[in-house]
Amino acid sequence: MSKNTLDFYAANAAEYVLHGTVNPRLNSFLERLPAGGTILELGTGSGVDAKAMLAAGFRVDATDGSGELAHEAEKLLGQPVRQMLFNQLEADQAYDGVYASASLLHAPREDLPDIISRIHRSLKVGGYVWASFKGGQQEGLDGLGRYYNYFSASELKQIWSTNGAWSSLEHESWLGSGYDKLPTEWHSIMAKR
Repeated sequence: MSKNTLDFYAANAAEYVLHGTVNPRLNSFLERLPAGGTILELGTGSGVDAKAMLAAGFRVDATDGSGELAHEAEKLLGQPVRQMLFNQLEADQAYDGVYASASLLHAPREDLPDIISRIHRSLKVGGYVWASFKGGQQEGLDGLGRYYNYFSASELKQIWSTNGAWSSLEHESWLGSGYDKLPTEWHSIMAKR
């Protein structure tokens, strides 16, 4: 994650968490996991999705690259949130699910193949990953100075299919917005190890 992006979240963590809402696509991910399973959340942000996972009976290993966001999420969750960058993931078949809502979109394009391989390795056989990305054609900064990798749907499907032996790979696209409230094309990947 770029220094500018980390600096943005460090400076705006308290304000950022006030705008957190539960992802309406979270349940479609949770329904595929075993009851009480263990989920790694990459980029917990405000922690609201992690809180919903905990309330649904899952064990959640919430992480964030920003120490300031991790601290804010800990207050909401009442449990530790690890500060961890995506390329620090070392787990091997430890999780039933990996959830990355609007977080991997901050990973540099050239780092994503390694990160996807790390996610694949961290999942138990039969485990699922769900990740969302802002759509676009090339990487760049948003109006708030945050880095985004901005992939097209076809690019995302290609990069995920070539960086893990997935037994299934699904894609979804929709229009929405983000923290900046601007109209945004979104893409998600749901993959099963």
